Amino acid sequence: MNLNNQTPGNLLNANGTPYHKSSSAYLKVMLTLMFTCLLGTAMAQWRSHGNLTYGGGGNGASNFDSGLALSFGAAYDAPLGDFGQFFKPAVNYNVSLLNYFEDFTVGLTLGYHSYKPKDQISYDTGDATDGTTDVIDISVAYKNFKVYSAYLSGVYNINLADDFRVYLGANLGTYHTQSAFSYIVDDVETTSSTSQTQLYTAPKLGVTFPVSSSFGISVETKYNVFFAGSSADGSSFGSSVKTFSGGVNLNFKL
Repeated sequence: MNLNNQTPGNLLNANGTPYHKSSSAYLKVMLTLMFTCLLGTAMAQWRSHGNLTYGGGGNGASNFDSGLALSFGAAYDAPLGDFGQFFKPAVNYNVSLLNYFEDFTVGLTLGYHSYKPKDQISYDTGDATDGTTDVIDISVAYKNFKVYSAYLSGVYNINLADDFRVYLGANLGTYHTQSAFSYIVDDVETTSSTSQTQLYTAPKLGVTFPVSSSFGISVETKYNVFFAGSSADGSSFGSSVKTFSGGVNLNFKL
């Protein structure tokens, strides 16, 4: 029996029912929350328009048009597609070094997050009613799927109001993943693990506003894609793994 031939679509929950994709629900919730946050931020900044002077004076926001900043961020990252059938959302922690060039911002980011597995998976190999085939009971339990990320980012800033800008851009770098699973075949348990480095990219959209000349806040959403060749047990999750995330970054000017 070769477990590598078993694809995620063939696997069942422990109670014998097939998995149902719920990633669309995560995506809808995340989009709703991020839209509400972006709209609220925009309205708050618009109401304070008369008290702020972007580009000089006021609270010194023009300081974010150039120079370096250190950014600390956290994001809620929800797996999509087949990957979302096996793993729960995770919190992505990251730290970035940013460089502002007026309309553009570039950065170098290091991050970490760990997807926790969903319920143990069970399935069998066939039907023994004809008396010629033995049924082999199999249970699969995934371990945490850990991600260490390193990537470059670039965004274009669009100033909409005093101390309020929208930005859009992308990340490009690598995901180093560590995953493991254990499976029980007719009461015999085996554990396997794998470590891989994959290409990572993510288009992103966000808003940012300086609170003072040395501190700013950004809120952003990202559509993350990394090209993992297989799951922990060798079964394919598809040619790429996709997640959707939304989070907040605190930017400190250096």
